[in-house]
Amino acid sequence: MSILPRITSRPRPHALVALALASSLALSALVSVDAASAAKVPSTPTASAPHCLTKVIGRSASGELQLSTPACYATMADVNARAGGGGGAMAFGGTFILAVHYDGANLTGSSISVEGSDCYGGYINLTGWWANRVSSTANTCPEVNHYYWPDLVGSHQTTYGTGGNLTSLNNLSESISYTGW
Repeated sequence: MSILPRITSRPRPHALVALALASSLALSALVSVDAASAAKVPSTPTASAPHCLTKVIGRSASGELQLSTPACYATMADVNARAGGGGGAMAFGGTFILAVHYDGANLTGSSISVEGSDCYGGYINLTGWWANRVSSTANTCPEVNHYYWPDLVGSHQTTYGTGGNLTSLNNLSESISYTGW
């Protein structure tokens, strides 16, 4: 007696060809939709995609965090869905959003969320669209320090707890560090 299933009829060759053809068409359609969607995601805020996400992909000896190219989306919910390794704004034992920086006061306007894995003092230099644009920050790290010059140089202002508005460095930050643990 055998525990293996018994094949009572042999698969028809034309049925297998049709199945293979349907599978390859479905796969190519998914790949082309994915490629088209990826091509449409802007890397700087736009009117239709004002909320951006960048991810820490490395750290230099100085502590500067190397970041991925930002991807911008229509809503913060879209950003949160893509953060934490695709598992939401915070993933167990993984990455989370260190802080969200806004170009408007009171956490309004366009935003950039920085996803990383710790609040041990790493920092970013703001370049391009984000240099000298941050007006308010929503903290996840206990302290987020905003500096006047790149590489943590010059006067600085810290947002604590859940964050808040910048005053003396409103629209003047060129580097930001994430600390407090």
